[in-house]
Amino acid sequence: MKKVDDSSSGLNVDMVMETLLQSFGVEVVEVVRRMINSGKVKFTSLETLMEFAHRVRGLSEAQREVVIRVIENPKTSSVGERNAIRLIYEVEKLGGKSILVEPFFNELLSEPIIGTIDGRDLPSVFRECGKLSEKQKSFLKNLLSRSKFTTMSSYCVPLLASEASQLNDKEIDVLEERVRELLSISTVNEVEGNSLPSLIRGLRSLSEERYRGLIEVLSTHPVKGVEGNSLAWIIAEIRDMNVETYSAAMHRVKEILSAAKVPSLDGGSLLRLISHFSRLGDKYYSILLRIISNPKVEVGDEKSLLEFVDKFEELTDEGYDILLEILESNVIPKIGGKHLLSLTSRLRRHRIVKPLDFRERVRNIILNPKLVHVEPDDVAELIWELKYLNDTGYNTILEIISNPKLKRISSSDILSIAYEVKVLSDDKRLNVRRRLEEILSDEEIDELDSREIVSLIGRLGNLSGLGYQTMRKFIAKYKREGILHLKSVISIIEKRSFLMDVLLQAPIKSVEQVLKTAGIYQLLEGMGLGEAFLASIQQFSDPDSLSLYISTLEKRITDLGKDELIAIFTNPVGWLKGGLHLNDIKGDLIAWLTPLCGAIPIVPSKDGPRSDGKHVYLPAVINEFPDKERNMLLYLYGALHAVSHIRYGSFAIPLSKLYEEFRKTGHPWLATTLFTALEDARCEDHLVREFGELEPLIRTINLFNLRKRAIQNSPSSLLEIVLEKIIHGKTKGEHLAELMKKGLLEKKGWSPERAKAYINLERGEIEEYSDLVKQSMNVVEQVKGGTVLDSVEATLKLVELLKDHIPEPPEDEQAESDMESSEDQESVVPSEEFSTDRLKELKEKYAEQLTARVCKTTIEPEEEAHQVRRVPEWDEQFKTYSLWINVDEVRVQKGVPIPSIYEYSYVRQQLINELEKIAPRRFTVERRVIDGSELNMDGIVDAYCDRRERRIFDKIHRDSRDVAAVLLIDASGSTSRIINSLKVSAVLFGDACNVLGDKFAIYAFNTEGRKARIYIAKDFNEPWTSTVQEKVGAVRSGGLTRMGAPIRYSYEELLKHEAKTKIMFVFSDGEPEGYEQEENAIPDVKVAIEEAESRGIRVVYITMGREPRHLKEMCSAASILKVIKSPEELPWVLIGNLASIR
Repeated sequence: MKKVDDSSSGLNVDMVMETLLQSFGVEVVEVVRRMINSGKVKFTSLETLMEFAHRVRGLSEAQREVVIRVIENPKTSSVGERNAIRLIYEVEKLGGKSILVEPFFNELLSEPIIGTIDGRDLPSVFRECGKLSEKQKSFLKNLLSRSKFTTMSSYCVPLLASEASQLNDKEIDVLEERVRELLSISTVNEVEGNSLPSLIRGLRSLSEERYRGLIEVLSTHPVKGVEGNSLAWIIAEIRDMNVETYSAAMHRVKEILSAAKVPSLDGGSLLRLISHFSRLGDKYYSILLRIISNPKVEVGDEKSLLEFVDKFEELTDEGYDILLEILESNVIPKIGGKHLLSLTSRLRRHRIVKPLDFRERVRNIILNPKLVHVEPDDVAELIWELKYLNDTGYNTILEIISNPKLKRISSSDILSIAYEVKVLSDDKRLNVRRRLEEILSDEEIDELDSREIVSLIGRLGNLSGLGYQTMRKFIAKYKREGILHLKSVISIIEKRSFLMDVLLQAPIKSVEQVLKTAGIYQLLEGMGLGEAFLASIQQFSDPDSLSLYISTLEKRITDLGKDELIAIFTNPVGWLKGGLHLNDIKGDLIAWLTPLCGAIPIVPSKDGPRSDGKHVYLPAVINEFPDKERNMLLYLYGALHAVSHIRYGSFAIPLSKLYEEFRKTGHPWLATTLFTALEDARCEDHLVREFGELEPLIRTINLFNLRKRAIQNSPSSLLEIVLEKIIHGKTKGEHLAELMKKGLLEKKGWSPERAKAYINLERGEIEEYSDLVKQSMNVVEQVKGGTVLDSVEATLKLVELLKDHIPEPPEDEQAESDMESSEDQESVVPSEEFSTDRLKELKEKYAEQLTARVCKTTIEPEEEAHQVRRVPEWDEQFKTYSLWINVDEVRVQKGVPIPSIYEYSYVRQQLINELEKIAPRRFTVERRVIDGSELNMDGIVDAYCDRRERRIFDKIHRDSRDVAAVLLIDASGSTSRIINSLKVSAVLFGDACNVLGDKFAIYAFNTEGRKARIYIAKDFNEPWTSTVQEKVGAVRSGGLTRMGAPIRYSYEELLKHEAKTKIMFVFSDGEPEGYEQEENAIPDVKVAIEEAESRGIRVVYITMGREPRHLKEMCSAASILKVIKSPEELPWVLIGNLASIR
């Protein structure tokens, strides 16, 4: 007898084997040994082992072999002692039939669809197999051999066999035909093996009529991809319906699918539709069908269709009527599935507040005949706003849009009006209605744009009585032009009403001049010269002279010192007359220019000297120097510069054609900028070659202009260096170094310290780009003595050389060039001199390299690089931090006022008032300090007795919340259009944190290559002062958005400050970019956000516009993810999240 392998047994069988042998005999013990040695049966107690042996003894030898072979079958898993006993019981119960069951059992388990049989299911499988007739066995084998069935779990095998055992011969024939037909339908995908029992049970009980209906629906377009589980549930759903419900549901499904035109519908969606339509009443279904069938409704995909039907069921009768009325009106020309869902969601039953009044509001506001340019999203939001406005608010909106002078209005404007009205009290709403009616009653105003009214509402409601009277005077003076600019004017009145009173008394011709004057005053006020400036304005009686004074002062103000300005304001009329006027010397200039280019008109211009090929444009007045002689030299140089372009063929190429070719490079702005500089240099070179006596004048004025040259609106310092080299032959730093060597710096108005700082800064930039600068200058040399075609060729070469280092600015920040403004201009030189074939050859030569690049611009504020950090980046390929990036910590030193912040003055005050209601109320008092808000009487007495005593104040501290927050703003080039709105949002964020007593910082960032810049507008330790607020205004957009490192920098700074709650706000207008390996972009930001959250920092990620494709994946770990439609929503998202912290 073989030894028992009991390594897998919990019981030492050998110790009790003698007992088993004596009690049950050798045959039983042999079966026990084979069971244990198979490894599938493990005995854990003597009782179970004895029971097993007892059961085995009751079997015949053939039955024992059946048990052994069934357990040893390769497709059976571990059986277990109790399951082995159950199997013996089933074999014993079947008796001799068990020997006949075993072959079918083995055949069943050999089917690929059946996986491993769990030991717990083995007795049930064997039992159910024993119940099957030959035909039932044949049916089951044929069923399992079908190719569309997937693997079946162990527990489903006995269920399927049980279902088969209940079939009679006729049912088997029917089921075989139905299964074959179902699986042959292309819309039925693979059927899960686990769904087979339910499917057989359902098909068996389904009537022929309903089965045919099922086949018809499954064959209907766009049903696709029906899975086994869905199919079983669909069958169960239609099987249990009564006749009327079934007929209606199936008809409705086919009708809706035909009308909705969805591209596909899977089985789960089909099941939901059938369920919906089986309980939807006829009246509501007819409304649903009318909506779906409406040509302007584009449902989109199956998800949108199902969500719409879900929300549609929740509408009240009035909701149905309103939805139908809106969709069948001419208000919305077309509506997609997303917008349809939004609209329906706003009308759901639990959100309607005033059903009797609501329909009338919708008709009067949303279905107003004046409404044009309707956005479906706006309509949905309007429904939301109209529900909760009281009668005064609603009547205010209705009265505004019903004004006869408001001819047309868009849905977004009405929504903006609703937003403005919502935040006003009833008294202020009545003020708005009365004041707006008075303004529009002016007979000279025949029509007003809706956007102009939107900008007025909030300001009219909050304007004081005196401020309103000042505004009326302004409108009376400037009429329609005044109304067009009321938004800015009211901001001035709210901040400085006295200023507007003075400006209204001055002979200022236009509103533009008024706003320009107010801007100059704001700049001078910080220098303590505001009153002197206003006094100087009052010395003018002639509008033209005052206009010239303001324009001239605006250009010169940044170059003049405080003493010079005081002298000007003392005698502004004399200062203006001291300059040289174009009208006084136009005749002399024409005499100079006629020999060069013939008689050509000279026209005054607000810009510098230029020409369009037909005219010479020069400034109306030049007063750079106190004497007329040197100002005359500037005029002469400007005139020569302009006519040289005419004399030496700059306009031989039609400018519109040339600019069209530059657009094809993908870098039109860069190409135009370089071409203009090259042409300036080429034409001046020709001028000096032809008229040698002009060389000292041209060289002197060139160096003067170089010293005056400020940091330009260019995307990189490289471009500034190249342009200075082209135009002036040297850089500003090189020229200053020459002056320093000659000891002429102070004579030229430069201090040594200032010059050294500039030279050192420029030297570092030149060293960085030394090779590119040398190559660029080699290209430039080819232009000298050449034609305009040589400039074009050099331009294309320079674009190819520099394009990867100088990103293209956004179109709205690109200055309008002469080329763009002269689209239809004819050449002043015969067209034969221009070879279009030559230009085409040049384009083709460089076409492969001239690829478009993302438009970015960098205008740096005055700053000081404080520290460079090495911050890690995530490498997605190796799933670790194997990369790094340098982060320059830049502290903004000099602020710039944010002009548009004054438009938000009333909003800021309202914001402060509201936040003070939730701010902490407890106070602590620090007694006897040198500076404080309250006098200390004991200190005053001591100071009276001892004059050295200075501690006479008490300082009151309001207990702050235990919150630290940081705002990280994307200041890449793509945000250039909205950068002012982002600055305003940052200031409002700062106001909120300051009122609530939170510690906070404001950072902005952009990147270039492996270098990121963090602009620190406000650090945690700085107080929130007007100076700090102006530092926010100094932030400029530029560069790319490699944001993983800035996020890590920000949360590391945040972690340095102890606070119960730490929160980081991140704003970006798109997905990260600028990574060498694009596959690292999304994971790097995702990991950075996960790190912040794991370290206890709540991340609020905000983006704008269309939702980026990878946004949800990237921000999956963020506490809050918010997509806003416009930058105006940003401050309210920031403040709302701050205020919600308790």
